[in-house]
Amino acid sequence: MVVPAVPEIVEDEIESAIECRNEALQTIRELGPPDLVHLIKQLKSGGRQNGVYHHVTGVDASSSASLAAYVNTLVYSPTDKTNKVVSGLYCCYNAFSHLDMRVEVKIPGGVESYCIDERGDKRVASDGLWLETFLCAVLRAYSYADDGSGDSIKKIIGVRRFDPITSTEVEHRFLDAAERLFFKGTPKPCKTRSLLTLQQDLSSAQNPKYKFPTSSPTTSRQASLITYIPQAGIPLELISFKSFGRGTSKSPHS
Repeated sequence: MVVPAVPEIVEDEIESAIECRNEALQTIRELGPPDLVHLIKQLKSGGRQNGVYHHVTGVDASSSASLAAYVNTLVYSPTDKTNKVVSGLYCCYNAFSHLDMRVEVKIPGGVESYCIDERGDKRVASDGLWLETFLCAVLRAYSYADDGSGDSIKKIIGVRRFDPITSTEVEHRFLDAAERLFFKGTPKPCKTRSLLTLQQDLSSAQNPKYKFPTSSPTTSRQASLITYIPQAGIPLELISFKSFGRGTSKSPHS
């Protein structure tokens, strides 16, 4: 696999990118912005510190450890022989709970994970919040994916993109999270479109024997999905509904 190059945007003032993200939390809608990775660097000989950042999509956001691992690849990168990384911060938006999940890596010093709400208050990052963040990160990676024209990528400055689903195991983890969380909150058209489109992509390209069980409209909550599918730009006749739940079978579509 070809690893994409790391872009770097140098800040005029250290942590200004983080401050801008904090201010934008109250206005974020739908899946939110790409992940933000912020580093504070210093010359190995000592002296003035500088803040740099880039955006990224497709990184495994299922836990604080996975995001810390990404930051560590930058901390110990052999390509920068002049500077050393003093600290790193990874920000990943959780669209379900409207929280910005954060992992802070200090060199030396360890790792701290937490989340910031729309008011800027610090909260504990639970396992349930990480599950939501994992699902959001995968959907966001596909929503920002370039279609080949280059138009999508131009909307983001300094972006590094990874394929969010690189194995059958990750695919199944995503589908399991989607099944568990799909009906949490209002099924907005954006989420509906992203999940159903990704279902078709995964099933046809990677694993034709495993498809996300969209739903069987047997309850009022599940039936509400039908209202949002046309709003998502997907004709109803293209969707094959089947059972949706823990005790049901997951036989493939014909």
